Amino acid sequence: MKWLDRLEKKYHKYAIPNLIQYVVGGMALVFIFSLINPSILDFLSFSPKLVMEGQIWRVFTFIFLPRTTSLLWIIFSLLFFLFAGRTIEQYWGAFRFNVYYLVGTLGTIVAGIIIEAIYGGMVAIPLTNYYLNMTMLFALAAIIPNFEVRIYFILPVKMKYIGYIFGGLLLWEFLTSPLPLKIVILAGVLNFILFFGPSLINKSKQTYRKQQYRQANKPTPKAKPKVKQGQVIQVAFHCCEVCNRTEVDDPSLEFRYCSKCEGRHEYCTEHILSHTHVTED
Repeated sequence: MKWLDRLEKKYHKYAIPNLIQYVVGGMALVFIFSLINPSILDFLSFSPKLVMEGQIWRVFTFIFLPRTTSLLWIIFSLLFFLFAGRTIEQYWGAFRFNVYYLVGTLGTIVAGIIIEAIYGGMVAIPLTNYYLNMTMLFALAAIIPNFEVRIYFILPVKMKYIGYIFGGLLLWEFLTSPLPLKIVILAGVLNFILFFGPSLINKSKQTYRKQQYRQANKPTPKAKPKVKQGQVIQVAFHCCEVCNRTEVDDPSLEFRYCSKCEGRHEYCTEHILSHTHVTED
């Protein structure tokens, strides 16, 4: 992403290291205070109308609102978000993680302003950090898809499957929700779309082209030749996993094993650099 590279080169000194620690710490404090006085949640929630009346703190305090009153669930959630934020920041760096979180926050704010401008007070859509936090999960699933997390510290599940499940639930919610909530959902996951959308599209295109190539070059079944007595039968020892050609088909072909694929996967020189690497599921 060239636009992000330019931003990082110019503004990297303004990045906040360990941003997720401040967010998780704020959520923990708000949760504790909400047990003492539940009305604090309304005091910190985002409301465009109240912001226009001077309650500016609501622009950013909504990111600290907990989604539950369960002590066990809040502990699990905060530990997960802390792990997710640290992992993403280590992978991207502080600046890019700051931008990712900021875009999600601004998306939610803009969605609230749009809904307020269109519907006024006729529609009550809660504007929380729910979809923003969900994009943390999606980012983690995209970065380390095969990493295993233990649900409730017991059940091991790979991150990519958690991403698929929550992605499917979010898509269903988007399709079945009224227009105002559609705006909130779309704005809330805008950061994930900007950061991962192009790579996911390219990966889908690459997979489609690979399938088309295999289909177009699929060898037609041939009748088993009759072997005459004394005839030498050529046996292939090498086979490209993309085009299925062997040294019997073309004696000039050379074959290599890919060092980046999981296991032993052999390709001809034409496809050794252009194939999709095989990773362990």
